[in-house]
Amino acid sequence: MKIIEKVEVSYFRSVYSLSLAKCQDVNVLIGQNDAGKSNILKALNLFFNNETELKYPVEFLEDLSRSRAEEARSAKGKSTIWIKVTFRNYENWQSLPKQFVVKRTWTRYSDQPETVVVGNKDIPNTTLGRFLSKIAFHYVPAVRGRDIFTHYLMMLHDALIDDEKAGISEASTGLVGRINQSTEEMARAIESRLGFKSSIGMPRDLKNLFTALDFTTKFSHHEVPLKKRGDGIQARHIPFILSFVASQSKKNHIWGYEEPENSLEMGRAFDLADQFQSDFAEKNQIFLSTHSPAFYSLSQDNVQKWLIRSCDGHEFEGNATIAMPLESVADFDKSVGVAALISERAKDLHEKIEQLQSSAQELKGRLQNAEMPQVIVEGPSDVIILDSAYKFLFPDQPPMCEFISAANANKVVSFVLGVADLGRKYPFPITGLLDDDHEGRAQFNSSKQNSYVLLQNTTLRVVDRVRGIYLGFLPKPPWVQEAEAKLNEYNGASQLPVTIETLVSKEFMAEAVEKGKISFRDETTTAKNANFTVPVNISNELGKYLEDGDRYLVQKVDEQSKMQFSEHFQESARLEDCEAFRPIFEWLGTTIRLFREARNG
Repeated sequence: MKIIEKVEVSYFRSVYSLSLAKCQDVNVLIGQNDAGKSNILKALNLFFNNETELKYPVEFLEDLSRSRAEEARSAKGKSTIWIKVTFRNYENWQSLPKQFVVKRTWTRYSDQPETVVVGNKDIPNTTLGRFLSKIAFHYVPAVRGRDIFTHYLMMLHDALIDDEKAGISEASTGLVGRINQSTEEMARAIESRLGFKSSIGMPRDLKNLFTALDFTTKFSHHEVPLKKRGDGIQARHIPFILSFVASQSKKNHIWGYEEPENSLEMGRAFDLADQFQSDFAEKNQIFLSTHSPAFYSLSQDNVQKWLIRSCDGHEFEGNATIAMPLESVADFDKSVGVAALISERAKDLHEKIEQLQSSAQELKGRLQNAEMPQVIVEGPSDVIILDSAYKFLFPDQPPMCEFISAANANKVVSFVLGVADLGRKYPFPITGLLDDDHEGRAQFNSSKQNSYVLLQNTTLRVVDRVRGIYLGFLPKPPWVQEAEAKLNEYNGASQLPVTIETLVSKEFMAEAVEKGKISFRDETTTAKNANFTVPVNISNELGKYLEDGDRYLVQKVDEQSKMQFSEHFQESARLEDCEAFRPIFEWLGTTIRLFREARNG
């Protein structure tokens, strides 16, 4: 939510003069410790709440920029702190222009600032007052103790009291009634001795009651008060409280949030950063300071970033905080150290871990409900083709296994090896089948393969013989072996990739290409030396040595056509188109036999 378009701060603490222009939903301030990031957030708190820190009013002489104080003394001039905020007319009030600038100025002679609209005398003070009163600014300091939680619980009270659906007033009336029923004897004694009726009533302001409340959290099988949990768990509740308050409030909310990543490990910080950008920023405008790659790697359109630095003054003596719009990691790698260099890598790794965990949970759920041997393959089109091939090859036999898609080679390897590491026994064998291509070989590389024994007469490795866990590659059909032999005559050692589509007969493949049921794209690379950079079409270069019908073996299947091809295979394939799949089912039969022998032995 964009409420503020631009912030200008002058003569406040370490800030001599700076501006944040083109503000977005999420505004990220990045820099070293003591660069002045927090002072920018505190300046916003000063503008909206006339406080520098939570419940701390401005102390002019302490909060005035030292450089400006020296200048004023030398020139015997007047010292001021001023902050200008350019607002967007985000609710389209007819009495306001699309944008307008409000300036607030503090002096040593008044606790309250002077407020003026800059460059527009047509905005009445009453209109401006109503506009500003609809904005609530929340400053969240970096150190978040119990007193901070108490403050936000009081805010939660205010939001719930305003919300009739919450039923707080009705519930409190019922509570009082039950208490008075239990103390009826005491009430009669008071009336008889004092001569007037007396009963217990609920206070109008329940804030003090709310400050005594706590969250109850689940830990293992137990309920644990939030205040007994770690700082990171507590810290993660604050933005949710603020977001709930905003959803219940008639006001519009701006956050000034210091270092939201505090007390969080890297993975949790990435989760929180994503929530700030996608969820919390929907109904709030957020200004935050950070040192974490999780936040300064945010790159969506609704995010603006600034590098905050302390530098020598040009027009004044001493150092001051400056802000520069940030376009890339290269602009600030020296400022925040090696963490900036790994931010993109850290983000990519976190996303991959999240995807792996999600798919692992899904696959574990499938295994728990399974009743037959499980074979984990790379994609849903692989499942369709393998199921169809089995039906063509063994039309009178029931299914020998269930094929499950893991989405890619990385997930096949991670899941199968993860099941082995967990040590859990299943009542059936589990096998991972990989395409014998670059991705599959990279995920199950020679180092990993050499850790396990090769199952005789297969390409499967025995991960755990007793529990029946295997992992390996698709078999290589005769036509691929023949094409490799031809290439090796001219180009030395060549290892052609084998995907599930490669196992389909050449005749069926030719028909499918002609009918537009599958498409391929050429493999390309770039050749370089000290003087030249030349694009190279590998498929063309290798295709020279192959028959025309074999050229697809040195191309890559277009991902967009895989599902269409698998459905075409399911509908139109014949027995002779499936012979290259037969070794797979023979291998799986061997794993099932060995599993039964191990259980019975």
